[in-house]
Amino acid sequence: MDSKGFDTILKNGTIVDGTGKPKFTGDIGIKDGKIAHVSKADGSGRLEKASPRTIVIDCTNRLVSPGWVDIHTHLDGQISWDPLITPLAAGGVTTAVQGNCGVGFAPCKAKDREYLLGLMEGVEDIPLGAMDAGIKWEWESFPEYLEAIRRKQFAIDIGAMISHGPLRTYVLGSDSAHKNTTGRPLTAKEIDEMAEIVREAVEAGAMGFSTSRTLAHRHRAGMLVPGTLAPDAELTAIGKALAEAGKGKAVFEMASDFQCIDDVPYLPENHSDRLAHFGREFIWMKKISMMGVPVSFCLGMPSTSEQMARGYRAMLRNVERANAEGCKFSTQVFTRPQGILMCWESRSHPFTHSPTFDRVWRASRDPATGAFRAKSDLWRVPGLKEQIVKESLELARASTNTGYFGMVLPQSTDDDGPGNLNANVTSPGALAKMFLDHAKFVFKWTSTYEPSPDESASSIAIENGTTPLHVIYDWMCENEGTQVVTYLMMGYARRNLDDLKEQLLHPNTVPGLGDTGAHVGFLTDPTSPTYLLTHWYRDRKTFPLEFVVKLHTLDTAKIFSLHEDRGTLEVGKIADVNVINMDKLQVHAPRFVRDLPMGAGRWIQEVSGYDVTVKSGIVIYENGVPTGRLPGKLINGPGYVKPGEKKSRAVIGSGPSMWSAFKWEAEQKVLEGLLKIVGAERLEQFGFYLNDRMPLTASKL
Repeated sequence: MDSKGFDTILKNGTIVDGTGKPKFTGDIGIKDGKIAHVSKADGSGRLEKASPRTIVIDCTNRLVSPGWVDIHTHLDGQISWDPLITPLAAGGVTTAVQGNCGVGFAPCKAKDREYLLGLMEGVEDIPLGAMDAGIKWEWESFPEYLEAIRRKQFAIDIGAMISHGPLRTYVLGSDSAHKNTTGRPLTAKEIDEMAEIVREAVEAGAMGFSTSRTLAHRHRAGMLVPGTLAPDAELTAIGKALAEAGKGKAVFEMASDFQCIDDVPYLPENHSDRLAHFGREFIWMKKISMMGVPVSFCLGMPSTSEQMARGYRAMLRNVERANAEGCKFSTQVFTRPQGILMCWESRSHPFTHSPTFDRVWRASRDPATGAFRAKSDLWRVPGLKEQIVKESLELARASTNTGYFGMVLPQSTDDDGPGNLNANVTSPGALAKMFLDHAKFVFKWTSTYEPSPDESASSIAIENGTTPLHVIYDWMCENEGTQVVTYLMMGYARRNLDDLKEQLLHPNTVPGLGDTGAHVGFLTDPTSPTYLLTHWYRDRKTFPLEFVVKLHTLDTAKIFSLHEDRGTLEVGKIADVNVINMDKLQVHAPRFVRDLPMGAGRWIQEVSGYDVTVKSGIVIYENGVPTGRLPGKLINGPGYVKPGEKKSRAVIGSGPSMWSAFKWEAEQKVLEGLLKIVGAERLEQFGFYLNDRMPLTASKL
């Protein structure tokens, strides 16, 4: 076939088009940023006789896939100073959605900017100083915020949600935004104002709305984030606004533990109320979904409780039932365990509060770069190790704080200012206690993310007759102090990947917890799509190639209705393409770098094996190196109304029927009755028993 009319041709590639159909060898022709031609699986339609002006990329023995679609990022700050979107774009991601988990920067009055910066720092561990220096505030309203993004160019496309934190702050003020049920009740006028702002945001191009309902998410000052305990009336009003403006496609996204009813720890005396609240959460979620709102929530299980580990099965069965009744629920899951990373530079390790370590670290920091210049002292100076470990053990044993499901994150990571205050505001010893108590989940970093139990700090300590902190210290000193150590805090309760495999196979899940741009002081997971290819397909042969490609392209794109113009290699779709050398594809060890504004630090992770990444027909990366071209732009959401066009507001769904509402309330009454008769602990134990013995039957394969 004559190919003179194409701008770019990808020749002789192994095409996996994202639809789930079998791979085939063929050619792709690109014209004006769109896919204009794809060879047939039977070999017909191959392209020949290219024009001298046509760029021809030889893809022989290369995988050709759609660009990855990452729906869970926190790039809200990074897009202000990094148009290359590093390192996400270098790993083949061509579309990203930000504004997750109820935090963002719009709408925002000038007087509330510092509050929102502190909110983002507290929840997502992005240093406040870096954000303050890097963000140029050019907006107040959410439509103005989107216009500010529209004026920028990026390597990849960016979609943005309006978030509950800034929304509540804008309407109620920073002093009252976080006062959920503990403050005065909201007025009908305040709820209506929030709903109207959400409508306007969706019509201006927002992809949807996000909120947070978990004890883990807090402002840097320690209080729960705005919206954590928001009443049903507020949530359903926002849901109705999404339905009216979003044409049945604007998403309601949520990070939740489904049991957060107040700002107190989980205790035996509130156990029953929390389990009852679990059922209540699903009722309002189903109500708004039946109005015509896709609902997507995060599903991650802590490693520290084997009993709780398979709670995802109960959650996904609830999702199955809800969708059978007419809802549109999806859950976001991990492609691999999530871990707290540590090295001497990061200070997210168990020795960070040792007075001796702190003195050595501060005395040797490079004032220009912030680098730890004399970390070799840690393994060369006699007695230093024993003193630092001794102090850390004393701190750990003195602390009684067990954190949030075993997770305690650093209160401060650097002189740049307070770092992550996620989970609980704790004493210095709590961090060391976490690593000591949960040493069976602490390992040297490995690209498999599937280390053996006998490789844990706990096992090595027992074998050597020492403490886990001695083992961790020695590990961190290896390779001239560059060895990365990780505490696999999420998704590794049984110390294998069986549970994550079951989650990825479920029809109502998508990969969605890479969290790029967030938690920069202790984790980095931008390479999650690549891990699907290296671990789950190539190295373990657990999933078919076509399946893993579809997971992070068409499946993720569908959640935000992005599949209408991307996510597959089909004629008419945006030409977002990866050309991958599967033999050389590799996920590299994370590195702690100081490339944020003001020299603030973050963890990054890179990959190799991507020959070319194409965004809208433009090559943006070659062999991991950016070309400097920036074809990416803001994505308009499903409810976008062009200037001058007439707005059309109508609820797409009918809402729940009287029978459905009655059934839900009856089921809730049964749950509350069982809690009174059987007791919360016994009922929960029975649930754990069923979850362990009843695998999920629904599967994508």
